[in-house]
Amino acid sequence: MSEKILKNAWCILLTLPMVATFFNEKKMYWNWEVFSNISASIIIQNALVIFVVSKVFVNLTKVAPFFNWSWFSLFTSKDPETGEETPYDGGNIHLIPSKMKYFGFVFLIILMINVPQYAYLEEKLFREGTVSWQHGLLLSFIFGMAHCIVGVPLGAGLAISIAGLWFTHQYFVGGVGLSTVHHTTYNLILVFISFLGLAMRHIIDLFPKRETAE
Repeated sequence: MSEKILKNAWCILLTLPMVATFFNEKKMYWNWEVFSNISASIIIQNALVIFVVSKVFVNLTKVAPFFNWSWFSLFTSKDPETGEETPYDGGNIHLIPSKMKYFGFVFLIILMINVPQYAYLEEKLFREGTVSWQHGLLLSFIFGMAHCIVGVPLGAGLAISIAGLWFTHQYFVGGVGLSTVHHTTYNLILVFISFLGLAMRHIIDLFPKRETAE
């Protein structure tokens, strides 16, 4: 019961500030400005970066399963049928609301609209002021490891450093403005994939499970 209350409170805490953005004309206008700069070419480029990041993460976990560890692993969930306890899989704590039935769709749509401002904040923090590739490599590593703080596995954090290098390249080309557009596109693709995955799970749940004959 307490776990459910904590999840609901966390969902409210994450969602309300994003809903407040809808009533801020300046922020909404800025978000649409970023969206308007996204092209088909930028979408394809960042889809390829996501593919590379995913492959690196998978390969790291094959080389050493430790790379699949996350602080989520410190906690366990109990199967209601078998009573067996298993560690939680690593994941971004900010996406917990997306796992709530039906509300997940609403949350992901709200998140998509707010992606530009969050991407901008990360670009200001991890890219602005980068003076060289050596400096960029360090900041990209910190950028990737920072994701481990919110729950992603260690290997995923290392792999995300590659995305950080890609955003660093965009920063060198066009400053925080361009790196924000690419970072926004990158995140939008991931959120859209989550949306499709959630939709598929709901569709599957509509069909009754067949019991296998003993």
